[in-house]
Amino acid sequence: MIHKPMVKLTFWHYQIVGFILFTINEFARNFQFWFNSINSVYYFIYTLAVLFLLTIIIRYIYRYLYDFKKPPFVYIIVGSFTSLLFAFFWQEIRLVIRQYLLISDKTWLTTERDYTYLVSVLMSSWTIFVWSMLYFGIKYWKDLQEESERLKVSFLLATKAKLQMLRYQINPHFLFNSLNSIKALTFENPEQAGIMLTELSEFLRATLSYNENIFVPVKAEIEIIEKYLAIEKIRFEERLKYKISFDNEIIDKDILCFISQPLVENAIKHGLTNNSDGITLLVNFKKSDRNLLVEVINTGTFGENMNSEGTGIKNVTERLDNAYPGHYNFSINVQGNSVVVRLLIPDRS
Repeated sequence: MIHKPMVKLTFWHYQIVGFILFTINEFARNFQFWFNSINSVYYFIYTLAVLFLLTIIIRYIYRYLYDFKKPPFVYIIVGSFTSLLFAFFWQEIRLVIRQYLLISDKTWLTTERDYTYLVSVLMSSWTIFVWSMLYFGIKYWKDLQEESERLKVSFLLATKAKLQMLRYQINPHFLFNSLNSIKALTFENPEQAGIMLTELSEFLRATLSYNENIFVPVKAEIEIIEKYLAIEKIRFEERLKYKISFDNEIIDKDILCFISQPLVENAIKHGLTNNSDGITLLVNFKKSDRNLLVEVINTGTFGENMNSEGTGIKNVTERLDNAYPGHYNFSINVQGNSVVVRLLIPDRS
């Protein structure tokens, strides 16, 4: 059975339905007045049309202001002021319409702006205020829905990314090299072979234990990096020197799971390829204002094949785009004799 996609409700759906309900309510409340004469009907239609147009103008004002993402009380104040201002316009236009359609001994200019006039403006402002609050409320609700959808997409991409990670990070080539190293060490240094086998199994266990998590604490991410580097250290011995540092205040902060491991793998792969004497690798997890900063720094030169088009880097940027849309910074630069990868992401706490 084919399921048709649900219709995505827009502003115009809510606007038209809202005005239909408002019209029905006004007719029911003032039935005798609106049907007193044909001109009364015209008066109601014209004033309703004016209100409809005024709310369209207000919509563009609110849409602009909403992009600033201010606290709710700010929009309540803005809505109150805007409602009062446009209620005044609406009331003045109704006086003009009334002059031409209904019997009146006063013109628009000679009509007194007395207590009754003020009450009418305030009642009209309440109608526009309710419309305003519904506008902001629905917009906020739709934003929450979109955020929920982004999280769902992020979860699916994260799951896909983890599977891709198992394919290209813990791929047959990586396992082949690790198992070959273990085999060689079995005869040369059985104790070291046992250590490497333990580290490999621990790394696989850590990888699979977080398989369902989109975000993990920084300390869990560091654990994964430590186990991965422990294996690589046994493989490359003195050619690989590394250090992991972190700020204690961020150790329990959430970070996108497995986001730094491909960066470390990239640094080792390209660093050792282009520097036969070996590299020194630094992995830093820091607090940077209201953000988390991940740095992966390796000594050596920037290889021609180390670019943003690589499978690992593309996978990282795709996940970042969906987890932190428009709120992250990712760069790869050469600074002196080192290649520096920096990832700046929001603190979710």
